[in-house]
Amino acid sequence: PERVTTLHEDLLGRVKVVGKYLAAFSLVAASAPFVAGYLAGWQAVAIAIASVGAAVAVPFAWRSRVAAWTAFAFGAAALILWSVADSHGLVHLTLVRAAHLLAFGLWLGGALFNLGAAVPAGRKNANMHAVVAGARQLERFRWVVRTSLPTIIITGLWMALRYGGFLSPFWRDGIGLLVPLKLGLIGALVVIFITCPLYRACSPVRGVCNLDDLGD
Repeated sequence: PERVTTLHEDLLGRVKVVGKYLAAFSLVAASAPFVAGYLAGWQAVAIAIASVGAAVAVPFAWRSRVAAWTAFAFGAAALILWSVADSHGLVHLTLVRAAHLLAFGLWLGGALFNLGAAVPAGRKNANMHAVVAGARQLERFRWVVRTSLPTIIITGLWMALRYGGFLSPFWRDGIGLLVPLKLGLIGALVVIFITCPLYRACSPVRGVCNLDDLGD
């Protein structure tokens, strides 16, 4: 139908814009390995190459599966390289670090897609097709959140507690102060995630949060 085609075109246009911002972020992130003093030279170069590769491929991912898979491959390579470097090659630490970064990436990617593409396109095309598509997509994102946020909390605490117990001075000095701050922010996200459906505040488009609202 024409409405579905219009929605699809608007959605792709929004995804294209989000992709440009992600590409810019990846280019900035390419300098991060050279700032971290604990990385070996080859690790810094490899992570930088992966970040630049992702930045080049991401803007074209919306129209080409080859570009999309290329961007995914470079992103996955950067994630694995960072996980190995942060864990000094220890397998169990690498797996925990990778799970932490992957969970954060899935949550952030889903949030960016919803806020930057799905919601604006849905508001512009507020018809039944858009509402049903938005509701289905939002439900898939909810499943991502249900697994990502607990994974972020558990793996983050596990990594942080390696520096000391709950009463350690680590939590009150320097970078250790960031851990309670991040926990507080994630806790706020959990509260929002739980209460959002109760107040039908998941989307400004009526029916996306709950299709039953269309019958009211």
